[in-house]
Amino acid sequence: MENKNYFHLILKTLIITILVVIILSILLSVFGKPTTADEFYSRAGKQTDIDKAILDYSEAIRLDPNFTFAYWYRAELFSQKDELDMAIKDYTEVIRLDPVQRTSALTGRGILYSETGEIDLAIKDYTEAIRLDKDSTYPVAYSYRGDLYYKIGELDLAIADFNEIIRRNPDSKFYREKLDEAIEKRDGSEIDRGIARLTEEIQRNPNNADLYFRRGYAYAYNQINPSFSPMQEAIVSIFSSATDRWDKAIADWEMALRINPNHINAKKYLEQARGF
Repeated sequence: MENKNYFHLILKTLIITILVVIILSILLSVFGKPTTADEFYSRAGKQTDIDKAILDYSEAIRLDPNFTFAYWYRAELFSQKDELDMAIKDYTEVIRLDPVQRTSALTGRGILYSETGEIDLAIKDYTEAIRLDKDSTYPVAYSYRGDLYYKIGELDLAIADFNEIIRRNPDSKFYREKLDEAIEKRDGSEIDRGIARLTEEIQRNPNNADLYFRRGYAYAYNQINPSFSPMQEAIVSIFSSATDRWDKAIADWEMALRINPNHINAKKYLEQARGF
């Protein structure tokens, strides 16, 4: 008899427990669901699923169309999903709504424009961000704009931006290296273009000894217009002598002398070159 009563007691307790759990679940589903923009925004930040987080940020925005940070974080999630057009739209709303976040949003949108290949729009956003943040110790838009200028071959503009970063941050080793790289690439490009122009002139005037001399000088000393500076030539020749450009210089000076055996400079520099 006692065992039967004990069994009924356990069964009754179990049933009550299940009912309590069911009731609590119903109450949580009814009263625990977010209803305000702030509540949806808060829940979005805790979501581990990107799509669910986007839905929560979207609902927060629906309830409060001026909810700047909901736009901001939704833009970041759209970027992670590679939905860049959607992210750009959200950054645009931040720029429109919030003067405090405008500089950062312009930089963020500029990055996305760069990724979508809209280079002019990216540069425009970076430039406006720099204007708004002109007194900052480290306006990050300078670095993005400088990197973009470097990427598209606008090396003088890239160098200007890198110099400005270094002026504001003299200890920036990274951008000193970027600056050196940009200068080296620019100067090398200028020399190559200059040599190409001289080659075209030689093709039009194959019997012009001076053109061969000038191209040889460019190969040897990385200068299109001869400076005849002994100090500079001595320094550059140390590096040039180990490259194929030095062989090309010798070949051009030999050609200049074949055309004009009395070409004083070609004879002088050829003798020097053969001494290395």
